[in-house]
Amino acid sequence: MESAFTGSSALDERNRAYQSAVAIIGLQVGYEQGPWTGRLFVQNLTNKRRVNGLIFDNLAFGRDGNYYGPIDSPRIVGAEVSMSF
Repeated sequence: MESAFTGSSALDERNRAYQSAVAIIGLQVGYEQGPWTGRLFVQNLTNKRRVNGLIFDNLAFGRDGNYYGPIDSPRIVGAEVSMSF
């Protein structure tokens, strides 16, 4: 189990917009037997999407009232199997 807790934070250098605090949780379980290894995992179990960088105004067409910025990944579920030799 992994967790990341981020408090309330400003999204730009002028403190015009804030995003609230969020907790992101991930889980994984694995098994090893001989040369085989298996793993099941879930990243971002809470499926919280948050801005992970600075926001900016629409630079091409003037300020339209929206802010634009990079967004974190959504929930990801996966499986992995590997063999060592």
